[in-house]
Amino acid sequence: IILETLRQMPENAILLYADAACRFISSPAPLINLVSNNEQGVMAFHLQPLKAAQWCKRDAFILTGCDSEPYWESDKVMGGILLFRKCDSAMRFVDEWLSWCVLPGALTDDPSRLGNDLPGFTAHRHDQSLLGLLLKKHSILPYRNPSIWGNHLKLPKYRVKGEHLFYPFRLQADLNAYATQPDTRSPYGTLVELNRKGFYYKQPEVGRFTGVRKMLTALKKKNIWFPVVPFFTRMSQNKDFLLLPQSHELT
Repeated sequence: IILETLRQMPENAILLYADAACRFISSPAPLINLVSNNEQGVMAFHLQPLKAAQWCKRDAFILTGCDSEPYWESDKVMGGILLFRKCDSAMRFVDEWLSWCVLPGALTDDPSRLGNDLPGFTAHRHDQSLLGLLLKKHSILPYRNPSIWGNHLKLPKYRVKGEHLFYPFRLQADLNAYATQPDTRSPYGTLVELNRKGFYYKQPEVGRFTGVRKMLTALKKKNIWFPVVPFFTRMSQNKDFLLLPQSHELT
């Protein structure tokens, strides 16, 4: 769906993909500005300190030609929020990502047959795992997670007293301090809530981003596209939220 939507868009238009568990609580404008000036036209988000070896089965490393330590130790990335600026490099990237996703041994949950899974392996994350490997292959650095799972890596300017500092997905004990080395490439606050069962934590200091209409107004003059349903969650019954039709250009 991402590739199909990109093909319909004019050059340099921005595609923002967010799956049905994501809800923006603040404008995505900082992300749009960053990807608009990104030479490669690809913007993804890491889940530091989680590593690919924990969330990618061995066959996926082998079949994609990425079975070496730099890939094993690369960052786990999110699959639910992505931004692309339509350009040749972004189109090639998404096309290659799709080509990897049609490799059954790389995509599915079938047990690895070509090698043993790496120490610490937890589960395979399908297209999300392959996305992380492809980012590493093309030396595309992911940005800070814009949800609460990235709060601990915020720049001082964007920190909020009393906000949650969670280890990603609470796989370890909660953090009690911000990182000593924040993500300097990510100048934004907490922009997104992830409404998945067991993982919903509201950012206390940020009011809900009041409705799609406000966002559409804010981005009215930008050439932003949203592919299909995923942008606003059906899990929210709030009437301020709408589902945008496929390949909907904001005008």
